[in-house]
Amino acid sequence: MSQDLTELSKKNKSEQKKIKSDHDLEIRNLENYYEDRLEEASKQIESVKSEFERRVYQHRIDMNTKDKDYRSKIEELSSIHSNIEYKLQTKISSLLEKSNKTEKMRLEMLNQQEEEYER
Repeated sequence: MSQDLTELSKKNKSEQKKIKSDHDLEIRNLENYYEDRLEEASKQIESVKSEFERRVYQHRIDMNTKDKDYRSKIEELSSIHSNIEYKLQTKISSLLEKSNKTEKMRLEMLNQQEEEYER
């Protein structure tokens, strides 16, 4: 009976070791699995972050280009406006001068007519 107990005790210890070994193996497998998932998730996060940074950079380049285009257009339109304004001022001055000459001539003619009438 003592021998049975000893055998049973050895068998029990052996089973406990096997269970502990299986348990440790399962824990290592789970740790490896979750470490792999974590590494995969980190790579995806880095990829998304990298793509986001690339898009932000490209957006800044696009905005700078548009800003330069708009500034160029504004300068061009400003130049055209100044040109038109100058031409209008010149034309107005010319018309005023002609109008003044015409008025002066008309007054001179009226004065002459008055002088002739008075005679």
